[in-house]
Amino acid sequence: MLPVVFYTSPKEHRIEIAERFALGVRKHGDLISFQPLGTGFAEGRHAAIIIGNKQRYLLNPLVERQCPIFTLDRAYAILDKEGQLGRALGYSRVSTPGTHPLQAVGALGMPADRRERFNWNPKPWRKEGEFVVLAGSSRSYYERIGLTETDQIKGHLADLIKQIRAHTKKMVAFRAKPNTLNEIGPVEGAICASHRDITLPDLFGVTHTVVTEESSITIEALLCGIPCVVLGPSPTLWISSNAIDQVDTPILAGDDAKTRLLNDLGYFQYNQVEYQDGTAWEFLRKLVV
Repeated sequence: MLPVVFYTSPKEHRIEIAERFALGVRKHGDLISFQPLGTGFAEGRHAAIIIGNKQRYLLNPLVERQCPIFTLDRAYAILDKEGQLGRALGYSRVSTPGTHPLQAVGALGMPADRRERFNWNPKPWRKEGEFVVLAGSSRSYYERIGLTETDQIKGHLADLIKQIRAHTKKMVAFRAKPNTLNEIGPVEGAICASHRDITLPDLFGVTHTVVTEESSITIEALLCGIPCVVLGPSPTLWISSNAIDQVDTPILAGDDAKTRLLNDLGYFQYNQVEYQDGTAWEFLRKLVV
């Protein structure tokens, strides 16, 4: 039996989620305790639970102890009944060991039930489009790769844009994450395609390829039939192109590969009832026990 510690902030809604999660853990006979985030760590090797990828760096000492870490964060996109992008309301995703469950998806052989719940039935690949979209990552990602200053981040993005433009004649559009848009602003060499300027469905309507490092936009792109070049830990890493020189001719994964990835990924997305009744922990604990 592996002890479980939920590291949480004092925010009321996060404490409520932690308490629900704990009920599900106890239903399987496991021990769980709570620890205020940023006040130290429980002794010994244990499974750690945290809400929000921005706080993952606080758990770095646990990585050295080889403690498995699960992160609860915003749910991946879904397609609604009309085939339009949306969010799975009331759900959140669970990631391990990093910000996405990259070591598991595609290899677990899970059934299709949860994939079908989210209508994860990707549209056929689009093979035309005016733009290559560079989708920005979160600030926490840039900090993890050693880019702590705004100028460093902008320089890094400008370099990626130069590399993209060396391999395509298509226009390059930069889409920053909403929480970094004001800080980063326009980036040299690319058209601004922020959420303030254009909706994601409208942008995808003129997009040939999405390039990104760490972003869940690759799921949205996959569902809409937009191929990706993935340069870092994004959820479609293993079914996507991984080199910028493929930006004009990206890998177009077959239906079987897409289905296997999404079948597995569906088992990393749960609602509050499933945290509380143990459905989530029944699956997740198998990954570490």
